[in-house]
Amino acid sequence: MTPDMIRSMGRYPIVFALATPEPEIGYEAAMGSRRDVIVATSIDRHPNAVLDLLSFPYIFRGALDVQATRITEGMMVAAARALAGLAREDAVEEVERAYEDERFSFGPDYLLPKPIDRASCARVVAVARCAVEEGVARRPTDAETYEERLQVRMGTGREMMRGMIRAPGRPTCGSFSRRRRARRSCAPAACWWTRGSARPILLGPEDEVARATERLHVDLSSVPVIDPARSPRLEAYAEEYFRMRRRRGVLRDAASRRLRQPDYYAP
Repeated sequence: MTPDMIRSMGRYPIVFALATPEPEIGYEAAMGSRRDVIVATSIDRHPNAVLDLLSFPYIFRGALDVQATRITEGMMVAAARALAGLAREDAVEEVERAYEDERFSFGPDYLLPKPIDRASCARVVAVARCAVEEGVARRPTDAETYEERLQVRMGTGREMMRGMIRAPGRPTCGSFSRRRRARRSCAPAACWWTRGSARPILLGPEDEVARATERLHVDLSSVPVIDPARSPRLEAYAEEYFRMRRRRGVLRDAASRRLRQPDYYAP
């Protein structure tokens, strides 16, 4: 394939050059052919890398957990659709850290999630559910119960968050402090708020929180936002912190400085 061929296509042409080790056209050549082209290759250093490890581990995991007698076309389609849905969600913090805090959002350069994205439950559950529906599972399981077990496997931190989100009765109240980027605080707060399972409080400068919610396309206008440095409770909290920690070497001025930081103000 040549750049001239791509230029002859209609608007927003889609070019999936997946041959290995050399694609039918190089990523740079395809992207340089025109501005509206959408390009994917099987080379992981380029955006939209179509890699087998995006799908096969999760297909096998779901099939093994329900002891499927075979892997059907439906199970593979279920994994593909879950993968497509995952790309439309914001990348988790671990992924952004791995890529030097690059911001990922669904679009021409981010059609597929990154291979290290741990938000894999959707693909596994979709495969297991399809196996049960198609009658090839020797150990059928309820999808909700199965997802619960997967969340536990993924770590105690996720288990704690899961328990807080699903806790019945009166909503809990939790604060989210801004340490590196406000978006990392706004994302879980939005999850709690939309589920009605908590009353979140966002800590940090209001302008940063506003920019973060705008990038996330979420409405947190009803969520309280407190800037510790401007809070009327700052001095009272600093005095209480000084009372608690003065025998540990904390001076009064140090207590006041620390309470201006969201990570100290939050607790």
